[in-house]
Amino acid sequence: VLWLNPCLPDEIPRLEFTLRFRGAWGVRLVVTRDRIAVTAPADSAVRIGYDGEVREVPAGTSAELRIT
Repeated sequence: VLWLNPCLPDEIPRLEFTLRFRGAWGVRLVVTRDRIAVTAPADSAVRIGYDGEVREVPAGTSAELRIT
């Protein structure tokens, strides 16, 4: 599980990057002050965790989580 707990400083309103997680290259994250968007690569699902809950993002799809 890729656990997320973002807290952006005031100077950075948005953070966007691609990473490799457990052999899956191309996991895309977009973090803003009120949401996290995760896109799984076409060939691999990704399990993400936030605020005590785990969610699976199927291969080639995206999911958004509201930051509380």
